[in-house]
Amino acid sequence: LVIANAAHSENIAKFIENGEVQLYYDNVEKFNTQDAGVVIHGTIANEGATDFTIDVSQDLCFDSGHGDFYFKDTGSTILNLYESSDDLYLLNPRGDGDIIFQGIDGSSGITALTLDMSEAGQAIFNATVQATGALLTDFLEVRADDAELYLSNAANNRYFRMQRNNSTAGIDLQFYDGSSTSTRLSFLPA
Repeated sequence: LVIANAAHSENIAKFIENGEVQLYYDNVEKFNTQDAGVVIHGTIANEGATDFTIDVSQDLCFDSGHGDFYFKDTGSTILNLYESSDDLYLLNPRGDGDIIFQGIDGSSGITALTLDMSEAGQAIFNATVQATGALLTDFLEVRADDAELYLSNAANNRYFRMQRNNSTAGIDLQFYDGSSTSTRLSFLPA
């Protein structure tokens, strides 16, 4: 069954027995049913003032033949996920727009990590950073509000501690051997 305009020059819909249904706009196919689902040619838009929900009982798959996924707010891209050479990229395309990771700690909302794009991607962690190793290719800058820096073994029963000496206004390098702490080196102010 074919529904066309009065002049029979443009298709409006086609209903194929035991087959697909095709819907047209200005003689251009926009919607097509298939045995595996539907094919849409163009954009799906929710022009109402309500949310648009996709609810599936199994996995929800997004498959882009080009490898780009754009998330937009009122037409402006706020997030771009894309693949290149088998690597996944996450991009905030707004100038100096940070990437912020948030979560719930107990019942309180927290910002766990901020990647500051106005500072070339500087990572700002809300709490401790744990790693099994670190490789520095340039320099290490450590700032601590309580003026102490610990270098500890994995069991945390031996450590070096660099600490501000409030009496001399200098810096002491101390070693803890598991039972006592001794100052091994002191830097005095000029």
